[in-house]
Amino acid sequence: MSAGEGVSIYKLSIADIDLDSAMVRHKVDNGTVDDYFRALKAGEELPEGHVFEDPETNEVFLADGRHRIEARINFNETEIAMHVHKGTLDDAIWFATQAAKRHGLRMTKSDKRKAVNRAWDCSRGKGLSARKIAEHCGVSHTFARAIQKERQEKEERAKRKPSDSEPSAENVTADDVEQEEEPEVLVDKYDVEIPEHALGVFALIPEWEAVYKEIGACISKINALASGESGQHFDKTSCIASLRNARNSINQRMPHAVCPYCLGRRSNCKACHGLGYVDKLVYKQAPKD
Repeated sequence: MSAGEGVSIYKLSIADIDLDSAMVRHKVDNGTVDDYFRALKAGEELPEGHVFEDPETNEVFLADGRHRIEARINFNETEIAMHVHKGTLDDAIWFATQAAKRHGLRMTKSDKRKAVNRAWDCSRGKGLSARKIAEHCGVSHTFARAIQKERQEKEERAKRKPSDSEPSAENVTADDVEQEEEPEVLVDKYDVEIPEHALGVFALIPEWEAVYKEIGACISKINALASGESGQHFDKTSCIASLRNARNSINQRMPHAVCPYCLGRRSNCKACHGLGYVDKLVYKQAPKD
């Protein structure tokens, strides 16, 4: 089926798609995956994503549609219809740096930073102005200009430092000293500094996310076993429903972000109750003081 010049739509095996090499976002958002999963369950049609197939190596790189693919994996599907372009990994990355601005989950500051840097690293991005890169990635010109300045300063520092030895005192710039002495600041997914008393909680988020994924794997395994001969007398519907409820509860209630109202600084905050962080539900609907 035709989808424009040089592009076709047809089904591919998900296992044959490189999901990560052209990815612009820092991580998959489980809440967005759940939203797409519920849409599939309700019988809704999701728009096709985009992949680039290298004509020389036959490698297939995902450029747009990661959350929709993850939802279909959770829906026990092994194939997916995609817009298939002919092109290299470089082409896929260039497409991906523009895709997030058109639809889907809003990009975090870290996502925008990664998109801008990857766009400038592409063959088509080299030499472009900050304004052109900003238009391509859907960010402000000020943001792209700041990234450009960081890149230029990094290149200049690399040129000034001897490559075969440690920099001597006279070769260390003010930027180098600042970088060495400035303590690392840990931030949440929205680039808000995590208060010191909540650092331990945020350190456990990967474990919560791992449990979330493990329950998803259990759902897939139970579904496969119950569909076979050994599961003829097994009530998979109620079992899987319970597991999905558990997954949704973890996704909505595990630590999500620094409290958007007190930034973790007030013990009498109505939103976080002094914990310094909130879950996804409270983040969206927390009462203001």
